[in-house]
Order: sequence, then structure tokens, then C-alpha cells
Amino acid sequence: MLPITAPSGRDELAERPARYAVRRWRVLVVDRNALVGAVVTRMLKGHEISTARSEEAALAALALDDDVDAILCSLAAPEMSGFEFAEVLSERYPRLRPRLVFMLGAASTPEMLDRLARTDVPRVVKPLRYAPLVTQIAMAVAISATSRA
Repeated sequence: MLPITAPSGRDELAERPARYAVRRWRVLVVDRNALVGAVVTRMLKGHEISTARSEEAALAALALDDDVDAILCSLAAPEMSGFEFAEVLSERYPRLRPRLVFMLGAASTPEMLDRLARTDVPRVVKPLRYAPLVTQIAMAVAISATSRA
């Protein structure tokens, strides 16, 4: 597994412009590693971040409240892959499917990478970096705003 890194210093986080923060984002992070949720929460301070340690837990959370702007989902998981999660999301919550962003880590196999090349789901790479993460979430938020209008 690749390490997950946050920006090096608190000043770096504090000095970032809030150019994407027109409103508070609601983001669901799906990863069995709790550290991933903690890093995303720190990187997106001021936004509402929910975490699920499995795809099944994420689906249960969405059954209670599906009002999310973006869903970050690990591609590799023991119970349900990110691809399988995307399929279930398409069936149960089709309006949420365009808000999905895969998180790609070292556990990705050549087969996964081949399948990933054929999907339209955007992705970020672990270790997570601020700019790519915020860019992908901002695009999901734009899709979310369009579907709410």
C-alpha cells in the first residue's frame, strides 16, 4: 500500500485560497483504511466529510442520506471493488454515479488498470495530493449542482 501523505505544514493548508469553496461540500470517503478519511478531512477542512470503511457501509449510509456532492471510493477492496460499487451506485442512485471519484493505490492490479482505462470515472492517486483531490471534487460538485438545478 502506498503511504498517504497530507501537506507538510499547517501554514500550507491555511494559506490555500478557498477558490473552490463556494459552499460547504458534502463528501463521502469510502476506504477500509481510516487514515484516508482522516487525511481527506484534514485536507478539506471546513467541509462535511463522512467516512465508510467498506462499500457496503457506504451504501447503507447513502440509504439514510444520499445528499452528497462527491464520493471518493478506493478502487481495491476485499468485499466489493470500486467497479462493483460504481455498478450498484448506478442501479440504486443513478444521479450520484457522475459524482464518483476513484482513489487508486499500490494495490491496483494490471487488470484493474486496464479496466480503469475503459471507464469514465475520474480518479486521484494515493498518496493523495491537495490540488488533484480538490480539482476532482470540484468537478463532482459542479455535476452535483447541475443535477440539483
